[in-house]
Amino acid sequence: MYVEARERLVSWLHRQLIGPANEGSLSISPLDRYPMGVLHPVDPIVSGIDPASLGAENPETALLDDNEEPELADGEPDGQPFVQPARRRRYVPPSSVGFSCFVRGEVRLSITCSAAVYREAGAGDRDEGGRFLPGEYTRTRLPERTVQWSSATARSESGEAIWEGQARAGVDVRARPHRDGRIVT
Repeated sequence: MYVEARERLVSWLHRQLIGPANEGSLSISPLDRYPMGVLHPVDPIVSGIDPASLGAENPETALLDDNEEPELADGEPDGQPFVQPARRRRYVPPSSVGFSCFVRGEVRLSITCSAAVYREAGAGDRDEGGRFLPGEYTRTRLPERTVQWSSATARSESGEAIWEGQARAGVDVRARPHRDGRIVT
């Protein structure tokens, strides 16, 4: 009786936090709807810069660390007050998830990965009044993949690409010696 209720609760929490909460498409962004389990692709162009800070009016705005203070002036020569430059915050969305454990002896791992991709359709369409219509997000479940790894046959670092062409993802396993065993990540 308690086991069944607990399994229903865990299933409901999984659907609410990771998705899908219901079948069909979403009318809001999955980033807003599902707060957990989101991994972002690595963007080498703006990696580490808060996108909100890129819209500054002055393109020469200095990139300041959180504890760095800007130089202050009494005023500009034309009598205008000095405007403090906007602070750019470093923000790196999560692009990976990891798990580490200590093991002794031979290690065999079977890593099962599951994921889904959301694609937006209809963004930019307008209604009769000229207002933008919200886009619809459709969910495509990617096939479950299992990666096998063994300490007897693998190097200290190994990686395997999964979901080629649909989502750039991979499983990387690292084994580092530690005392009389190893730490596997």
